[in-house]
Amino acid sequence: MEQLKHIWNSIIEFWGKLTDKKKRLIKIGLILLVAGSVIIAFILNYKEYTILFRNLDEAETVEVMQHLQKNNVDYKFEDGTILIPKKQESLLRMQLAQAGHPRTGINYDIFTENIDFMTTDYEKRQYEVFQLQERLQGSIETIEGVEKAIVTISIPERKNFAWETDKNESSASVKINLRSGYTLTPSQTSGIIQLLVKSVEGLKEENVAIVDTEGNSLKVTDEMQQTNTIKLKLEIEKEFEKETERNVTEFLSKIYGPENVQVSSKCTINFDKKISEILQYLPDEETNLGVPRDTHNEREITGEGETTGGIPGTESNAEVPTYPGVEIRGDDIYFRDSSTINYLVSQLKEQIEHNPGTIEKLTVAAVINREYMSDEELEEVRKLIAFSAGIDTENIALSNMVFYDPDSPSVPVIGQEPGEEGIQLKDILIYGGAALVLITIIILIIVIVLNKRRKKKELLAREEIVSEEEEYSWADIEEGIKVQETQEQAIKKQLKDFTSTNPEIVAQLIRTWLKGED
Repeated sequence: MEQLKHIWNSIIEFWGKLTDKKKRLIKIGLILLVAGSVIIAFILNYKEYTILFRNLDEAETVEVMQHLQKNNVDYKFEDGTILIPKKQESLLRMQLAQAGHPRTGINYDIFTENIDFMTTDYEKRQYEVFQLQERLQGSIETIEGVEKAIVTISIPERKNFAWETDKNESSASVKINLRSGYTLTPSQTSGIIQLLVKSVEGLKEENVAIVDTEGNSLKVTDEMQQTNTIKLKLEIEKEFEKETERNVTEFLSKIYGPENVQVSSKCTINFDKKISEILQYLPDEETNLGVPRDTHNEREITGEGETTGGIPGTESNAEVPTYPGVEIRGDDIYFRDSSTINYLVSQLKEQIEHNPGTIEKLTVAAVINREYMSDEELEEVRKLIAFSAGIDTENIALSNMVFYDPDSPSVPVIGQEPGEEGIQLKDILIYGGAALVLITIIILIIVIVLNKRRKKKELLAREEIVSEEEEYSWADIEEGIKVQETQEQAIKKQLKDFTSTNPEIVAQLIRTWLKGED
């Protein structure tokens, strides 16, 4: 406390020593500092608001305000007008247009800075169109992938002539420049069209054109809509198949392990909307008849004698009436009456609407990595899969097979009983090599035998030639024999070298021959 008092006294002492001029300067500086701080704080906290929607009905106003609250937008509501920060205007208009807002009221402000009391009605309409075009361009450019948008709106001049028959309609065109690698989805294109239709007075969807920088139409046609519907159907079916496969795989993995189960499914979904009507007639439970609506009687009477007609009585219509001037003799028919009863039957009319998305067929195929499974075990697993997928067992294909393993030396055998030994890869190589050696030896033996026969024939032929013609000498014959013996020795040397270099194959071949003899 003493320190504060000392500081205060120092300030007073310092202030007293100042001249009046310096005091005025300090006061002015403090005032400017405070005013500047207030102005800076006001500028930093100031938000420029603009009109989002106005004159909406109560229900839609609540929906729009809920959307703004959900997105943490600092909005204001004054006299039926919703105000939002101007920086967020384009983004919010696009979001609300995709959600179908506004459905009531107008969604743009027709006044601009260029309008004053000197502005003509024509200029006001043009400024309104310019402002609307700029606002729509900004809204469309907030869509992801849209780099630039150019909006052109044509609104016909209003004419209040009763006899006017040829009325022009409003139209709009949008040129969109997309970023590289981006395309507009049908939902985004539909959102742009709805934004234009709701923003331009009298604009219809068929009068809106959307093109890209290459002039290609981006508007969804009936053919494109059908293609998108088919694509959506396939995506839904594929998603349902993945969900089924995931459920069955998780279920079987608890039993056999995730690496020992392979599941595939196929789903067919009917997306047709169907309405059926059932009409039942319900008679009375006691009489099995309906309620009489009207009754008509008919009777016929014949008789003898004669009668004179008179005036029909009025006390009872059941009596036989007589008419003046009518005589009936003999067996002539003198009275006929008919009776008809029409019943009203209760009706029960029942109308059933079948929503699209009904599963027509679902099949599941599963393979388990097991060498052997009994029929009882397969049937039990098939029932469990049926309950898991919600289908009948007839729509389930289940089998046990040994999965391929590149690190395993054995070749998997499907349906092999437990205890049986499969064919080993090593055995295949040994038997194959032995068979190759055997075939080689047989070929060599055949070649040797054929050479011997050929040599023998040549020798006999030469002997005949020598006996007949003496110009051939014994020296030439002996030289030929030596050549033949040299070829036989070369073949024998090849066999000897093969035996010395591949003793295991030769030994395996001999064992195979011995087993064959046994």
